[in-house]
Order: sequence, then structure tokens, then C-alpha cells
Amino acid sequence: MTPHIIQCDFSNKKDFVYFVYSRNKITWCNDNGRGVLQNGGFVIFDCNKPFKYEFHIETDVVCFLLPKSFLCVGKNVFVNNNGSINNTRYDDVLIELILGLFNYDNQVKVKLFAITSLLAIALYENDVVNLVTKNEYEFKKMTNLIRINIGNSELCLNFIASEFHMSKSKAQKVFYKNGTSFRVVLKQSRVDALAIKLLSEGNKTINKICFDCGFKTVANANIQFKKIYHMSLSEYRRVQRIKKITS
Repeated sequence: MTPHIIQCDFSNKKDFVYFVYSRNKITWCNDNGRGVLQNGGFVIFDCNKPFKYEFHIETDVVCFLLPKSFLCVGKNVFVNNNGSINNTRYDDVLIELILGLFNYDNQVKVKLFAITSLLAIALYENDVVNLVTKNEYEFKKMTNLIRINIGNSELCLNFIASEFHMSKSKAQKVFYKNGTSFRVVLKQSRVDALAIKLLSEGNKTINKICFDCGFKTVANANIQFKKIYHMSLSEYRRVQRIKKITS
């Protein structure tokens, strides 16, 4: 029997989770690894990275997208998921609910709530997930946004707050509740980016790399870098190059 191989890239839906359910054997792989469910079950993919799965009987497979924030197992506690779930006692109910979802169904909200609740319980019971609070979830998204925009020398808390449709003070509280501040995370992210680019972009000058990481002057970049790595930018690049040659 010819297998069905499905390759997916939902990079435009990074805040979503892709679920695949199969009644029979299904294999899968993504950046985090690969796996197989011999007797079927659920496979959960984070849409941040491309993934692939393979199965044989088309009528046995159901797939669907859900916003990450829908997967909660209590008030303001979200599932930070990745992995697979073997057959559970909820499978038949879940599939019946999923196949019964229609836009014109006046009970669609009730069914969706039931689906996400059962999935969250199954994930929790299978011990394939980490649980994060809403605050931790927002903090992770904010730090990721900082890294993406690290080259913007004018990056500020107002920008972060506006991207998450919240006030500056509320955004500030997200950082404080995670034991840090926007300024600390920004400085650390800039220095981390410097360390990576000094090695990965060896054809670029130190000046250019500093500006690419959002520093306005090389002098300031050196000061911030020394506080963490205890050496200048040029010293760090030289030491790491020697280590690479001798290793």
C-alpha cells in the first residue's frame, strides 16, 4: 500500500498548533525529532517549524489547527506542547466532536471548548508537555519579539506593548513577574546576538555586526559585552577562532 506523505509549513501561523489523529500507524518528523505511533493516536506539531507525517489509510486520519492559547488546563495555564499522544480513552469522543464541527452549527463554541479541554487533559495525562502560566507565555513571546527586532536601535517597550495590544505598564508587569525588566532582556539579547554573529558572520567587520545587533556605538557594545563575557569583542572573536582551529 502506497503511503501518504504530508509535508507542512505553517510559518504564517506561529501561534497555532497542528493536530493529526490516526486510527492506525502514523510516523512523523520535525526539527525536534521523529517518532511513530504503531497503534495510532494524536501527533502535536508546533507551527513554528516545518514538519512531515506519513500514514497509509486516508480515511483513518483527521487533522486540524488550534490556537495555542486554546490549550489550557486551568485558569491562565497553557500547554507548551510538542510530542505525541498514544491512544487515550478520549479518542472516540474527540473525533466525533471534531468531525461534527461546522460553521453553521449553533453549538460550535461548546464543541470547541470540549475538544480543547479533552486534548489538554490528554496531553497532561500523557506527560508530553510543559505547563506555562499566561504570564510566562506572554513573556516568552515578548522575548522572542525582541530577538526578531534586535537590529532596531530604537527598540523600546512601547513597541513591544503595542504589538501585544496592551499598555506600557501592563507589558512592564509581564517582565517584572518573570524576575527581570525590558531593559535587562534587551541588553542580554543584544549581547547574545553579538556573540553568535561574531562567529557566524566572520566576513563582517565588528563595527557592522554591532550596528546589526542594534548598538549605536562600538564602544557601548564593548562595554556591555565585557560585563558578560569578560573580554572585548575582538578578543572574543580571536579566542573562539583559535578554539575552532585547535578542536
